[in-house]
Amino acid sequence: MKGVGFLSKLKNILMYAGIPIVIVAVVLTMYNLSETNTKKNYSAIVEMFSKNEVKKFELNLSSGEMVYELRNKPNDALKYNVPNVSLFMEDVNEIITENNKKYPNGTPQNIEYNFKPGNEASWFVNLLPTALLIGVLVVIWVLFMRRIGKSSMLPTTDEKRRLPMWLVPTKKRKSSAKSFSS
Repeated sequence: MKGVGFLSKLKNILMYAGIPIVIVAVVLTMYNLSETNTKKNYSAIVEMFSKNEVKKFELNLSSGEMVYELRNKPNDALKYNVPNVSLFMEDVNEIITENNKKYPNGTPQNIEYNFKPGNEASWFVNLLPTALLIGVLVVIWVLFMRRIGKSSMLPTTDEKRRLPMWLVPTKKRKSSAKSFSS
């Protein structure tokens, strides 16, 4: 029966060490999926707009994902994640407006643009992280309560074990003190 204790210890170690490892792996996977590989920095993108190198672009206003096409590379869609959409619009709006006043629609130097409103996540998707956290906390609480229930920390009424003094039931005794009144 020596193997049973080893398997129990191994299961406990895997459970307590495995949960954090799984959580870290999920977070890293989600981070890597959301990251786009771009070699351009923000100032280079704004400079391309000021030099009129951008032919057209489409900007998602909620996620900040921008797909743009350069004049020297037509039909080659490049991607960039704008860190702050409102700041980007402040930086680029005047450049685009002046450029499009000089070159009206239909001219090759005009900058075409489209803004996507983005999609709002459903209420279930917004509630999911909170529900998962509560579920994990309940599971941990139940595991700890089971472990405490199996331990000798709780008082027992077993004849073989002695109870601490404060848990021993006592009977009220009649007072044996005599009255000194005469």
